Formats: sequence, structure tokens, C-alpha cells
Amino acid sequence: MPITNPTGSNSMVNSGPASPGDEWRAQVRAIAADRVSGASSVAVNLTRALVAFAADERKQGLEHLRRELLGIARIVLAGQPSMAGLVRILNDAALALEQARTADEGASALDDLCRQYEGHISTASRKIARHALAILSPGTTALTLSHSSVVAEALLAAHQGHAGALHVICLESRPALEGRALAARLAQHNVRVTLVVDAAAADLMQHTSAWLVGADSLTDKGVINKTGTSMVAACAATWGVPGYVLGDTSKVRPAQLPTLPFADHDPAEIWHTPPEGIEVQNRYFDLTPWAQVSAVVSERGPVAASQIQRLVRSIAVHEGLAAVLSGMTPHGPLAQSHTRFV
Repeated sequence: MPITNPTGSNSMVNSGPASPGDEWRAQVRAIAADRVSGASSVAVNLTRALVAFAADERKQGLEHLRRELLGIARIVLAGQPSMAGLVRILNDAALALEQARTADEGASALDDLCRQYEGHISTASRKIARHALAILSPGTTALTLSHSSVVAEALLAAHQGHAGALHVICLESRPALEGRALAARLAQHNVRVTLVVDAAAADLMQHTSAWLVGADSLTDKGVINKTGTSMVAACAATWGVPGYVLGDTSKVRPAQLPTLPFADHDPAEIWHTPPEGIEVQNRYFDLTPWAQVSAVVSERGPVAASQIQRLVRSIAVHEGLAAVLSGMTPHGPLAQSHTRFV
């Protein structure tokens, strides 16, 4: 399919024999369309796509690298507007290219940056899992939503550290039902798991020691995560159950960057053939206010919301990326084929 840049000039890809650039372009589209993987996994995939991009495109010159990176940002963030980890990687990549004097220098800086991010994400998950042991004491019944790789690692670490004295309640996490995947993963390691429908959180919360979730974005106003997180937090507040967000500091979204509204996705994921007159809304994410979160468990340990808010306001922002976000509207996977590269 021909892909042209946002201003309408023609730039053909995927026509004729495959070129080296086809691989990273395919990776970028896959990242934008990913509706199953957790935020950390998607972020790692982006770093790898950018490493391939830098290797393939460095011969085209520094200005080409800068323009093409913003095209990548447009595609990725239109498909994944709620994942701050992707925003941070792209923002830092744009700043690195802005400071470079040559294409080779810029490509090398981009390669180094992405490898550092991938290493950080990997080590941060292990550190978070260790810090989470303090809130997952023996006999804990923990309720969780979706399938966060960081949460999974923390739960498995607690299960091993406490000789199996852990019970996990997994909400199924409609519409993609990724909660089932988490339940199956935990069960493979002999964790005691109960899978329930999302709405059962209200009744089960009174029997829960704590709730914990991953994070797609840590923002000034609260945490953006899978739809249902705010419902879980509200139910927990009723019963006085503490709640923890597990996320490393790369998921802090700069306050200076525009925040896109939550995208509406394919209604058929909820109801294939609704009767005429019914509008089906399918949003994957919601915002949980900081007032309903006990703490963020980061690679640095438990962090108060006020510390996250200070960090949110301190991050430098690339003007070009801010301009890209200002002119964007988020969309679901059905619109991806019409997105254009620079």
C-alpha cells in the first residue's frame, strides 16, 4: 500500500521488492496497532524499531532523520495516545537528533538512547518487583486488572518469596480479555488465581488486601491505565482498600505536551450487531485521580503522587513533537492504513 507524508507528497513503500526500511516501517505500524501487549513491552518494541530506523536511514542525512522521526511519532502516538513511555522515548529521540551535528552522530545517539531505554525498562521491572514485596506480604489477596508485565513479575516474585501464600483476583479486562492471559501465566507458576468479570470488583473488594495495576501514563492529574481502573479505585475507596500503581519513571508524561483524548475503538469488539439506535462506545483507557492511589511503586521504591507531579512538570519537551501532538486526533486500528510517513 502506498504511504505518503502528511503534507501529501508521494513516498512509496511496500511497492516492489522489499527494502531495508520496510522492516522498521512494519514494526512501527505493528506498534501503533498493538491492542494486547502491556506498555513496557510496547516501549521495548519501539526502541528496537528506532534502532533499525537509525541504521537504515542514516545515509539519508540528518534533516531526513529528524523529519522521519516525527512521522514515526505521528503514527505511533495516533495509535497509542495513552502510553507515556512511547512519548518519552520519541521526545528524547527528537531532542537527541536536534543536538546532533551530523547524521552519523544523530544515528549513533539514537541507537545509544534506545539501548539505554531498553535496559532501563528491563532492570526497572525487576526493581519494582522487589519493592512490591513490601505490599504483597504473606496471606495477601491482591486484585488486578489487565496484563501488565510489571505486575506479573511482582506477583510471581511475591509468590516465590512467600512460599505461595498469595491469592490473586484477576479481572477479565474487557474487551480484549487480557486478564485471562495474566491468570493463565500466574497459574502456570502455581499461583492461586481467581478470574472474574470486571463488574465483580465491587463485591470482591471487601475481601481484598490491596489492588495493584500497571500504568500506561503517569500524568499530572492521575494514572492512565486500562478501562476499569478508575472503577476499581472507586470501589476500593469505599472499603478502605489501598491501591498501588506499578510503573517506572519512564512512564511519566511531560506536562508541557498536549494530552490526546481517549480513542474510540471498534464497537464490534463489544457488540457485533447491536440493534439500530444503540451507540456502542469502546475505549481502552481511563484516568484514575491521584487521590484514589496510595502510592506509585517505581524503580526507586514507593513514590507519592506529589513527587510524580513534580517530575511531570520538570521534563524538557521537543517543540516539533509538541506540534505533532497538537495537530493529532487519536484513532483505532481501523484507521492505521491511512496514516502517512514523512
